[in-house]
Amino acid sequence: MKTKITWKGILHAPFTRLIIGIIVILTVMLLGTQIPMRKLLTPLVGDSPLISIIADLFISCLLLLTYILLFKYYENRTITELSLKSFPRYASLGFLVGFAIQALVIAVIYLFGGYKITEVNPISVLAIPFFSNITTGVWEEILFRGLIFRLVEEKLGTVISLLISALLFGFAHAWNPGATVFSSVAIALEAGILLGVCYVLTRNLWFPIFLHMAWNFTQGPIFGAEVSGTDMGYHLFSSEITGPEWLTGGAFGPEAAVHTIIICLILAGVMYYKAQKGNKLIPYNMSSNNTIS
Repeated sequence: MKTKITWKGILHAPFTRLIIGIIVILTVMLLGTQIPMRKLLTPLVGDSPLISIIADLFISCLLLLTYILLFKYYENRTITELSLKSFPRYASLGFLVGFAIQALVIAVIYLFGGYKITEVNPISVLAIPFFSNITTGVWEEILFRGLIFRLVEEKLGTVISLLISALLFGFAHAWNPGATVFSSVAIALEAGILLGVCYVLTRNLWFPIFLHMAWNFTQGPIFGAEVSGTDMGYHLFSSEITGPEWLTGGAFGPEAAVHTIIICLILAGVMYYKAQKGNKLIPYNMSSNNTIS
């Protein structure tokens, strides 16, 4: 029996919602970063770090509000994945897991003699990167997990969606400074898979948002390493990282280190197993609208 194609069906199809969601979020991100926050705030707070902090908070809130309002009305549902009730639990859990991963990654480099602290700076240097990394976590997780992973999973199931979103996440980092084919594959395997499984296990975006935030924040601003090939410019610990690329990740930073991939894949495997046991996976079924099994 043939399924009748209607405009309403096309408008609400996962692929259509994905394209519209990406366009809306990209537009909001572009406009949000182009708003002259410094000119607006300078008369109020002067040339202060508060300008950067307020700007980052503004963009983060704008992106979250856009996602919530867009899909509340487009999909006619409550946006449980960004529930304020779940925020304290999953934001704190995500931050702790992200911090622990990168602390362990740096500890391994240290044990092999490749990490040395050269200077300890005032803790106040962490204020600006703390909030800028929240913006990064919000922006990238809404795009890759809230849109790409969630909507592809709805049609193609959890496993295929994990693979697609992870590959796209790795590909998106292929033009970063110091990037190589290996670093892009590493990002896909470690962060792409892990962050997707975080969402699968909890069905909540606060968890991957704050894991992502803490990952970057711990690796760069706290321990002074390159983050995806970029020096964030603010370091609690100024450091020297030396040694073979398999240990340090080379110019791209510790995300391209072999042990980072191993640590993240082990953690992702444990969480995937828990998600499977908790019936959180969506099976592949091209012929119908999938629901959580």
